[in-house]
Amino acid sequence: MCQHLKGTDEEPDRRFTLTFCAWADRDTAGTVTIVHLPSPEPMSLPDAAELTGAVRDDALVQIADVSSE
Repeated sequence: MCQHLKGTDEEPDRRFTLTFCAWADRDTAGTVTIVHLPSPEPMSLPDAAELTGAVRDDALVQIADVSSE
């Protein structure tokens, strides 16, 4: 799941957008935050979700079955 978060710096003319994505499944949870500086246009949500899926796939590591040793 992804969404855009908009904010401002202390200076009123300095606005920024973050794209925040999170996932959780059986035994894994994670987040990805994409910072869009200095670009005013954030990454599209489908692109951010695809990137987050790639991060999730890279983060998953098969744990060895130690019960059979």
